[in-house]
Amino acid sequence: MANKKSNKKMHSEDYINKLEVFEEQLKQAIKQGNREGQLECLYNLGACYYYQSQYEEAIPYFEDCLELAKELNLTIKEGNAWSALGTAYSKLGNFEKAIVHLEQAIHFYKENDVRYANTLNMLGVAYDGVNHYEVALEYHQRALELRKGQSKLEDLAESYQNIGIIYKKQNRLKEALSYFEESLKIKREINNPVFIASTFVSIGDVYLAQKKHNKALEFLQNALELRDETASSRSYLGNLRLLAKCYLEIGEIDKTHFYLEQASKIAKEGRYKESELDNLEVYRQLYERTEDYVNAHKCAKAYIDLEETIRGEKISKQYVEMKIKYETQKLEKKLKEEAEAKEKAEMLMQELHHRVKNNLQIVSGLLRLQLEKLTDETAKEAVKSGEARLKAMSIIHRNLYGDGVNTMVVDIAQMVWQLTENLKIAYGFRNSNIDIDYDVSEDLNFDVDLAIPLCLIINELVSNTFKHAFKKFPDPFLSVSLKKSDKDVFHLKIKDNGLANLEHNNLGNSDSFGLRLIHSLSRQIKGEINLEEETPKGFSWQLRFRA
Repeated sequence: MANKKSNKKMHSEDYINKLEVFEEQLKQAIKQGNREGQLECLYNLGACYYYQSQYEEAIPYFEDCLELAKELNLTIKEGNAWSALGTAYSKLGNFEKAIVHLEQAIHFYKENDVRYANTLNMLGVAYDGVNHYEVALEYHQRALELRKGQSKLEDLAESYQNIGIIYKKQNRLKEALSYFEESLKIKREINNPVFIASTFVSIGDVYLAQKKHNKALEFLQNALELRDETASSRSYLGNLRLLAKCYLEIGEIDKTHFYLEQASKIAKEGRYKESELDNLEVYRQLYERTEDYVNAHKCAKAYIDLEETIRGEKISKQYVEMKIKYETQKLEKKLKEEAEAKEKAEMLMQELHHRVKNNLQIVSGLLRLQLEKLTDETAKEAVKSGEARLKAMSIIHRNLYGDGVNTMVVDIAQMVWQLTENLKIAYGFRNSNIDIDYDVSEDLNFDVDLAIPLCLIINELVSNTFKHAFKKFPDPFLSVSLKKSDKDVFHLKIKDNGLANLEHNNLGNSDSFGLRLIHSLSRQIKGEINLEEETPKGFSWQLRFRA
């Protein structure tokens, strides 16, 4: 990530909480016809989302920035946009796409440019992500040689650290330890406790692999003591989990529990799925060592379920049941004398089904990543629609259970806003190119049985509007209204100023799955839905129902 404005370099903290400022600057640049100003604002908006870890939202801005830089023939700006896109894709775990963009970016920088070395480093990270360790090592070595001649000690320490990580993954432990120690020397010179702690953890990991438990504990405990409140929660995870593994190997079960519980809490609160997997594996080993086979069974099943979710495979009831049956059969040899075996398996089934519901949002994100690999437009549209529906279900579920307490009453105004804003971003709209008006009574609270189908109807209607009504339309407008029109009678109206299309005109007979779903859900809540033409232009969906 690199950019310049008025010869003054901006840092990550400069982008935080400045979204509205950058949006206003973009509007002014467009109004004034200042295309270089537009490019600058697009990059800043992308960076604003990026530094708030909203990588998917950042990408469209960087893509617009890239296209404009090409048109204006601003080579360094184009390189920055390629690099920003590659880095964002890497953060999302889409390393293949990250590699494509970063390999484009590197051609725009000279070898003595810090950005050239940084791009080499990021390419090393991306190739590491796809397990091409030799290629990753080559890029990291090149970055290291360049950084030796540059003045940024943090970057130099990072290169030594990254090379050590590759060697550790290749089980080349002596070489890994050597590079970690070089990184540590530089970090001690910088005197940043958080940097030092990260290398302490890496060194502790090597000693643990060498079964030198006392040395491993020394470095891992020192790392823990160096961390303070300014360190990110995620930075604690590896430290805590390695301490748990070390204590497990030397048989100190209480300390294993202590550190593993802390690591598990941080992983769940931060939704760090890969870390949750690692924690589950250590839990499984712990329970097997203490002969608690029921909980070992639970961890094995949870691990399988979460691993499949991360990989983006569809989690179906039949597949889960098959996996449970297979694993249960192996375990029954040890649990056949225990009367509670069947009951425990049924409880595990319920837990796994509950996990599927809680992971809808993760599945939705993975579908979006899979979408990048499809070439057939029909298939892409089907996956995109499915992803939007899963996202809607995730939003609904989060509103119901997000605070950990089940609720039977739903705040419809908040949910309508979340659903619509999510679809706005999904279909490429932003505040600067669409006007959306919300008119939903704040005091509307529906029970779950009504709220879920109603929100799914709203999701389909708004999605249908974004998809079809505004194609090549200059000034799109959308209005979402939900009010009580009479005693126990409610009126939903979704109005646009877009163009007519066939999808609007065949609600009952359409082959569209979305429209048939709307029709079915409307009958479910005993509602009546109609499409009406608006004056002077546009259409509105109107649903009346009782509650």
